[in-house]
Amino acid sequence: MTTPARKILRNSFFGIASEAIGGALLFVVFIFIARFLGSEQFGVFSYILAFVGLFQLIADFGLTNVIVREISRAKDKAAHIMGAIIPLAWLFSLLIFGVIAFLGSFFSLSEEGYKATLIMGVAVLTTFHSVAYGSVCRAFEEMGFNAVGNVTHKIVLFLLVLTAIHFECTVVEIAEAFMLANIYQMMFFYIVVSRRYFKLSLRFDRRYWRYLIKEAFPIGLAMIFRRITLHVDTLLLTALSTTSSVGLFNAAYKVIQMIDMIPFTLSLPLFPPFTRLALESRERLFSFVTQALSFFMVIALPICALMIILAPQIVNLFFGAGYQEAAPTLRMLSCSVVFLFPTALYIYLFSALGHQKFYTISSAICLITKAGLDVWLIPLKAHYGAAIATLSAEIAFFLSGLIYLWRLGYLLPYLKIIYKPLFAVSISSLALMLGLFYDKEKTLVVLIALVCLYVILYLLLILAFGAVSRRQLTLLEETLRVKHGT
Repeated sequence: MTTPARKILRNSFFGIASEAIGGALLFVVFIFIARFLGSEQFGVFSYILAFVGLFQLIADFGLTNVIVREISRAKDKAAHIMGAIIPLAWLFSLLIFGVIAFLGSFFSLSEEGYKATLIMGVAVLTTFHSVAYGSVCRAFEEMGFNAVGNVTHKIVLFLLVLTAIHFECTVVEIAEAFMLANIYQMMFFYIVVSRRYFKLSLRFDRRYWRYLIKEAFPIGLAMIFRRITLHVDTLLLTALSTTSSVGLFNAAYKVIQMIDMIPFTLSLPLFPPFTRLALESRERLFSFVTQALSFFMVIALPICALMIILAPQIVNLFFGAGYQEAAPTLRMLSCSVVFLFPTALYIYLFSALGHQKFYTISSAICLITKAGLDVWLIPLKAHYGAAIATLSAEIAFFLSGLIYLWRLGYLLPYLKIIYKPLFAVSISSLALMLGLFYDKEKTLVVLIALVCLYVILYLLLILAFGAVSRRQLTLLEETLRVKHGT
């Protein structure tokens, strides 16, 4: 018999493995596309992705999160629930595609760009349906299916993109590769749901639709703010600068997005204990959050320092010499890593506390900060100005969240959390920079050796300074353990 604790452990493993493998494959896909297209055409492709990406979450509007909650509460009614949700999802999709087609005719950079926009519009809306079906697997706590679906989707996408590159295709054919891979993923989850859980019987229930939209609204609005925040730099760079600047910025930003998958994945299994502790004792909840953040910062700080130091080598390794101008941009964006890790917990922490509105407001503050600074800085500093705006926005998001948590009775001891790992990373970084100074040729083998030494030295210092204590490990283990009847 599978216990609740084993179920959480198993699903956490599937989630982490899926995001790690899938995220790495997607990053490789974008490396190939960026190298094949060059900075200018990659800028065009990035603009199309940003434009259509805005509409994916507008179509979703937090609906998939509500699916998980509704089915988790009443698994025997899963077929009835999904039977009402799927027609609503299709109505949203058709409406949003019409908006994409209409606005795309005005904002596309060329006729070829408009065609690619329509194809990518189908691709991102197909993803919405994939996530909806995948939410059923999440609700039944069988995330192994999600892991298989996500990883195989990235493999299919990788193979299709390689085929398009082999035949020296255009942006349009690369967009078709994304669309076909997303259709595969949707069909995979549809087959899993229909064969393992229930047969779909569609129904039109306007009263239930109104209920779903009302329930999804707060988190859906926050998710839309975060998605717009993710893409606003690309859209404003396209409007206020050059497509080459768009390509350079997105090359650096893709590295940050790959790193951002780490805190996103690590925070997923923390939602259940957050919810449980919020009901039992806020004091215990906040103590647990402090310990979790300590671990997060032990991971975040060395990654941030490493990326700042090796930004030119990272850009050259992944994207080639044609993207060297992106190195300063990557350095600036790398500073945001120390804020991405703690803010990954915000959505789960505020939801557990029943104050989702604070997360929505913080997301809005982040978006306004980013858009305002983009308008000011992009005409002056192009892609580097967009990087400054991104970092400033993440700081604003972090600080606004801290203020709202303080209003709820939680004063985050941030300086106490970071001073030991910060001291350790400072010494390790100094050693790495000395190694780079004496290595004049900077060959890949030597760089890998230096990075390995950097990591080993940092870990030894962390242990020596007691940045991770046995008490913290025990507390996390006890809190994550789910007993029968809880």
